Amino acid sequence: MHEYGIAKDVISHVLVEADRYKASEVKQIKLDVGPLAMVNKDQLMFCLKAVSKDTIAEGMSVELGSLPVEIICPEKHVFQIDKPIDDVFRFLTSLRCPICGDKASIKSGREIILKEITAI
Repeated sequence: MHEYGIAKDVISHVLVEADRYKASEVKQIKLDVGPLAMVNKDQLMFCLKAVSKDTIAEGMSVELGSLPVEIICPEKHVFQIDKPIDDVFRFLTSLRCPICGDKASIKSGREIILKEITAI
């Protein structure tokens, strides 16, 4: 379960930023998660709660958003994939630009971005 490691990293960053601004309590964080990050959002929420226990982030609310998957080809065409990606491995091995037909690579969709921290 890599969600635990992700949660540890997120909480670590949150606490560093909270300390930097002399916050005494973290009220909320907003995370954007790309579908290719292969994160189970329920497990991530559980792990964030567990890792934040006994810190100033304990009890914070967490808002999880989504990021789009974008592909790019050698001709620099960028295309956003709007449909759910159920079969990730087949998807990754058959990436083609819908504009020119060339092989494409992933431009975005693997990220986990800590977008916002609300603290007092």
